[in-house]
Amino acid sequence: MATLYVIRFKNQKESRPIPEAEVKALIQKGEVREDDEISIYPNTFSVKANSYSEFESLFVDEEKTMMLEGQKPPGEIHEDRTRVFDTNQIGNGADGEKSRISVRESPDISDQIKNEPTRIFERPKEFLGKDEKKKKPIPKKSFLILMLLVMVCYEIMFDDDDAKKPKQNVVMIPVRPQLPVSSGGAADPAASEKVYALGLKPYFEDTVQGYRKAADIFHLALKYDGQNVAALSMLASSYLNLIESSNQDENTFSVINKLIDLSKVKQATAVETVIAEVEFLATSRRYDAAIQKLVEYSKVAGKIDPSLYYYIGWLYYLKNENANALKYLNLIPASALPMPKLYYLRGLLHEQSSENDEAVSEYKRALKLNPKHVKSILGLVRIAEKKGELKSALKPIQFLTDNFSLQTPKEYIQTLIFRAKIALLYKRPDEAVAALNQALRLDSKNEELRLEYYTLLSQSDANPQNKSLAQMYALVLEGEKYAHEGKVHEATAVFIKAKDTFPKSEVPVEKMGDLFYQTGEYTKAALNFKNALNLNPKAVHLAVKLVDSSIKSHDWEEAQKYLGKYRTHPALKSSIDRLAGDLAVQQGNTQQAVTFYRKAMARDSIDTDVYASYANILRDLDQCKDAQFFYSVSLKFDPFNIDAILGSAKCLLKTDNVQLAVSRIQDELVRLPKAKADLIAGIAEIYFLANDEDKALQFAEQAIELDSNYPESYRIEGLVYLHKMVSDKTAKKKALDALKAYSDRKPADPFGYIQRFEIFRTDSNFEQAAEELNRVFEISPKFPELHYRRSQLYVKMGRTADALQELAEELKINPRLVKALDDQGNILLRMNQLDEAMKNFVRAMDINPLDAAAKMGAGYVNYIKRQFPSSIALYQAALELDKGNPEIYKRLGLAYRDVGDQQKAAQAFRNYLDLAPDAPDHAEYEKYR
Repeated sequence: MATLYVIRFKNQKESRPIPEAEVKALIQKGEVREDDEISIYPNTFSVKANSYSEFESLFVDEEKTMMLEGQKPPGEIHEDRTRVFDTNQIGNGADGEKSRISVRESPDISDQIKNEPTRIFERPKEFLGKDEKKKKPIPKKSFLILMLLVMVCYEIMFDDDDAKKPKQNVVMIPVRPQLPVSSGGAADPAASEKVYALGLKPYFEDTVQGYRKAADIFHLALKYDGQNVAALSMLASSYLNLIESSNQDENTFSVINKLIDLSKVKQATAVETVIAEVEFLATSRRYDAAIQKLVEYSKVAGKIDPSLYYYIGWLYYLKNENANALKYLNLIPASALPMPKLYYLRGLLHEQSSENDEAVSEYKRALKLNPKHVKSILGLVRIAEKKGELKSALKPIQFLTDNFSLQTPKEYIQTLIFRAKIALLYKRPDEAVAALNQALRLDSKNEELRLEYYTLLSQSDANPQNKSLAQMYALVLEGEKYAHEGKVHEATAVFIKAKDTFPKSEVPVEKMGDLFYQTGEYTKAALNFKNALNLNPKAVHLAVKLVDSSIKSHDWEEAQKYLGKYRTHPALKSSIDRLAGDLAVQQGNTQQAVTFYRKAMARDSIDTDVYASYANILRDLDQCKDAQFFYSVSLKFDPFNIDAILGSAKCLLKTDNVQLAVSRIQDELVRLPKAKADLIAGIAEIYFLANDEDKALQFAEQAIELDSNYPESYRIEGLVYLHKMVSDKTAKKKALDALKAYSDRKPADPFGYIQRFEIFRTDSNFEQAAEELNRVFEISPKFPELHYRRSQLYVKMGRTADALQELAEELKINPRLVKALDDQGNILLRMNQLDEAMKNFVRAMDINPLDAAAKMGAGYVNYIKRQFPSSIALYQAALELDKGNPEIYKRLGLAYRDVGDQQKAAQAFRNYLDLAPDAPDHAEYEKYR
């Protein structure tokens, strides 16, 4: 069917849908002008008539204009840039000679001075807030000096990497977002607009280098005029597009957020502001909220800017709804949006649908706009590999390897992987190993990359130097595959074989530790990491794993020992800070944990595990907006981090509602089908936290049907039944069964045993309670409060001496455990050891001035000693903290009675009976009513 167009004239009239030929005839007659708008029927949005490639030549004698401006005619532009893979130019690559891709430089920034810049993101004029006035032109001399400085700076700072001598080790310097600084003089909006326009060119290049340049130029624009809304918004957008290349700390979040807030204050309806907000929401993985923002904007504006169709398509792509994404991207008319990332995204969608020819076509269209668009070059390399033609990608891979400043760390890692693969094709295993060594330095925790590294090493046994090593890695790779498939016994057997075959290598021992860590057996994991570190003290990453396992196994003394030992190691600073934060969380010191996490994120090289840890603590502090940002950052580095996904959903439960929280998890079900049971169990937990127990059980049972071996489903089920025990007599057995099922599937986690112990202790089932607690002592002897729990059991059994011994053991491990001090004091009080008891209560009040139990105990000591004023004062202080405790009222009444204040005594006893109407001594105090 032929394409039809609707002309929307300046006088608000519209034509009927007409074919292309009629449109051209109307233009040639002069009835349609450049600033009239045209839409493709049946779409409703429209763009300027001269934006369409099929009509633009009818408005301007383009070739003549270009000749006057010294440019090439359309047929010559980019002609030497479109052929990315030219196998005829590979030369002697097959013989091992290094080749370099030949790519023409993009026009310099100074070219922009010659031509009026095109602004892609145009605001509707009715929302500018004031009439457009002619701006006072910036003095020609000062503007030229300014532009000269800009050009000189970028010549120095952003020379292509391939023009420099290649470095052996690439260091990717992170971006540090900054708020704009005023020049201190009078605002110059005209200069600001001109500088801002220059920033759009590198911005639309869609590379790391381009966004860095754009950010600096937008900063310069804001020096001239801090009220420049477009510059504020696009600076925020530049930083958001640099998020993977930035120091993703709290400063990054706060700067971007502040820039968006500033732009909204100045002009909330600016399309640039909407784009920055949408990108920010997308970075926080709030895709539906971002789409809603675009819908709301289009309603206010009355039409939608073509650029916003790109963002709608991009958001649907992020939601894994590729069909919807492509539908919106295809609504954008030709030439309406000359952005490389538009064609790249189209190409990516085609590639993911295995439509490789269409993908190649789109990637090449992106490269016509920017021949250095690394995402598109990587896309072409991927397709060449799929077609078995990776050798044809030698020059592009060489170009990408040399031009690391154009790429994010993740993109450069992919480049290095391709570099390694093509090196193997040319029988150069040493280069392959070197490339992956470099990649591992950039991302040592990348599991997929590490497996690729092992695979390549196992293929490089032609090199005698690597032969033995390759054999070991082949075994390790086999064990890793078993571990990923959940075949723990098979993986263990392979790692043991590797360990026995290569007893001097730390790698098989480390892998054994990883396996124990994966199954939650942290004590065994820590032992293996320690043994591996002893075999190779230079492998300092093992110290991080050792401390992490020690914290999780509650061996805080061991964790502190190694934290101190490696605190000053230059390669571990961020990891040590992160682990110190984790330890502080375990010990209940929230503020100290926040401090350590912020330090970890302020380092030049950041341990990416810190993002989820910091997000968790922000969520606990009800700072969910900030937490969402850091959960999203965590997921950029580890897209399979289920805890981060669930943490993000729990934030939405706090800030929005249960439906949005559940939707957040459901969105991930499409992306992570193998984690279906994990995510369904997560939905069950969300409903449990929302007090919808029936739905929580429904989803927990659904998760169990999907994977009966997944333990978390039983944990949620157990929690629901524990909660139901108050009103449902049958719930206790169901809770016990669910908790046992959890422990059977996750035997190294104390949770199930502890919960069953509490049920049995409450029921005075001492034998089974002791059995559950003994199991925890076996698997995690340093688990917090084990001796305290055993003391509670002994108290209930009447074994006072044993209870005191257990409390003494607990206080050796945790001398600041207030409830242990209180219990010990109460036992000593019953044994009439008043002074010793008082020491406990005083110590507890020193540690926690808000401890009502300690005040009540100290009050009773004073009462027995007949120091009634002190006793009454302490009881009253306890009541301020615990008004619902009937025992305090009774004791206060006794103290008032003994000092002769019968009226106050009677009131205290009445309060006691009101709170405890079924008290066994009810009759004794009834007379006071």
